[in-house]
Amino acid sequence: RGRAFGLAVCVVTGVVAGLVWLGEAAAAPSLPSGFRLVDYATGMGLYNLTSFEFTDDGGLLSVGKDGRVNFTPPGASPYQLTQVPSIRDVHDFGLLGLSLGNDYSADGTVYLLYAELNGDGTQNGHAVLSEWRATPPLRPTSFTLRRTILAGSKTSPAWTQNTLSHGIGTV
Repeated sequence: RGRAFGLAVCVVTGVVAGLVWLGEAAAAPSLPSGFRLVDYATGMGLYNLTSFEFTDDGGLLSVGKDGRVNFTPPGASPYQLTQVPSIRDVHDFGLLGLSLGNDYSADGTVYLLYAELNGDGTQNGHAVLSEWRATPPLRPTSFTLRRTILAGSKTSPAWTQNTLSHGIGTV
């Protein structure tokens, strides 16, 4: 009899705890005070957006796995600045890293990290870190390659990309 009573208490306690937990889990998520959820169009399409950076005036520079570089002015529609050539857009690879230079607002410097095809007819590739220039910085209409900082095909050992998953990371 004492054992049955103990078991009943445990069951009731478990049910009540479960109901309390379900009530908390069902509560709608909320943002901390001072934060707001915003929607930004990138023009990248489903599953393509890999990285983005806000400019000082609220514009949005974004990159896609397929090598696209887009810009969205504040309150306006996105447009394409360039298509980085020879992107190894395979599984987890592609154009993955974007970082604005320290003086982006003055000089438009942008760094990109991506997997580039080897050009040998296979899907094999190598990592590339490159420096680009967005002009003018706040409303770019041009995006040009300044220099390649690191080409994985020329490093020793080579920074190869010959697998189907686990990309190169970000800048």
